[in-house]
Amino acid sequence: MKKIQLSLATIGYSLCSSLRPYDGFLLCTETSTGNLLQAGELDLEIDNQSYYNGVLNAPTTWTLEQWANQLFFNFLDIKPDDYGEDTISLHAENDYWLYMQMQVSDKI
Repeated sequence: MKKIQLSLATIGYSLCSSLRPYDGFLLCTETSTGNLLQAGELDLEIDNQSYYNGVLNAPTTWTLEQWANQLFFNFLDIKPDDYGEDTISLHAENDYWLYMQMQVSDKI
């Protein structure tokens, strides 16, 4: 019990002492001025061209105006030696960066 009381007294003294070397760490405040945090708007447009065995695949090809609720990839009845290409284009007037993560799913 004496060790606990001595420990608490030491901690209390060190927190109240004005001679401790880490005063600046505990009592320091910083002010940042002249900064600007700004959120903008991104008018992102997407179009898609899809080819299956060298032929345009109309159900998954669409223009900029038609992109809502469209499937990027929807190839049904794929067999060995079939091939395809799907080109997704993103268009915006201002600069942007994109982080994209894709997942293969067997759900339609």
